[in-house]
Amino acid sequence: MESPEIPHSQDTTEPEAGNTAPAHRGRPENTIFSILLMALLSAGALYGVAWTIQAKETIVNTWDFRNESLETSPWHFPGDEHTQNEKGTTFVLEGTGPGPEIILPMDSDSLNQIRVTLDVTRTLDNSPVKFFLDWYWATTDDIAAANGIWPYNSQRGIEFLVLDRDLPNTYTAQVGRHSQWNGTIAQGVVTMRILQDEIGPYNVCIERIEFLE
Repeated sequence: MESPEIPHSQDTTEPEAGNTAPAHRGRPENTIFSILLMALLSAGALYGVAWTIQAKETIVNTWDFRNESLETSPWHFPGDEHTQNEKGTTFVLEGTGPGPEIILPMDSDSLNQIRVTLDVTRTLDNSPVKFFLDWYWATTDDIAAANGIWPYNSQRGIEFLVLDRDLPNTYTAQVGRHSQWNGTIAQGVVTMRILQDEIGPYNVCIERIEFLE
């Protein structure tokens, strides 16, 4: 009886005695090179995505409080005493409460993000303070209904988040994602929530506030 024909693609070489390893084995340096190449490609892809997002950012308005005049600015800071220098405009905050407030008609369709760059320290020893930032807004109807009292809906706040670890003092509120962010906004306010274990008062230094599409 004739033996069945073996396809040419099969290896008919018998392994040596005591050697059960595969006939072909990749070199370790090739495996390491492949891993490094994949890591570089992944990093490049992430960089490309970040660059694309950054390239799409369109700044609508910028207020640089290192030189912004509060007398003509639409932003109003708490208290009567404000210090301005190369770091920004500083006011004193006793505890949790409202910070900068803007009174200016804003088109919600062209405003999707609000970005605040600031620094908060304890007045006594200039040590850093843990806090949260929130954004509240009011329409003309809200203001009319409030009848001169606080016009902001406490259930309609948007928390500011640090989106870039390389910019730990820059906080962004993604207002465009809120279901009730629509129509013409009459005014808005940045509020501060100081953690309970922090001892005040506090120096709040606002460097810059930006509106982005």
